[in-house]
Amino acid sequence: MIIETFDEGKNKMVTCGEIVGNTYFRDVKMEHFMLKFFGFGIQDCILQKLIDDKIANIVLRTKNKSFKSTLSDWIQHGKKANFGHGKQVFLSTRYMQ
Repeated sequence: MIIETFDEGKNKMVTCGEIVGNTYFRDVKMEHFMLKFFGFGIQDCILQKLIDDKIANIVLRTKNKSFKSTLSDWIQHGKKANFGHGKQVFLSTRYMQ
C-alpha cells in the first residue's frame, strides 16, 4: 500500500513510502540526512498511521544502504521537529541496523 501525505513546504501531496506486510519502506536521499539528529525523519502523521496500523518495522533505503529499525525505536528514541515541511519525527542511525 502506497502512503502519501501533504508536504507543507512543497504545498502538495507527496508519496512517502509503502507498507508491505508489517514493514514500512521509504526511499531516502542522503541529502535528507539531518546532522542535528544524526539520522532521518518521517512525517509525524505517517508515524501515527504506522502506530495505528500496528506496523512493526521501518526500512529506510538509500541507493547504497538500507537502515532497518522498529516502530518501537521511533516511539522511544525519536525527536520531533518541524523544518518547514510539517511535523516530523527524527531517529538517529545509531538506533538503526
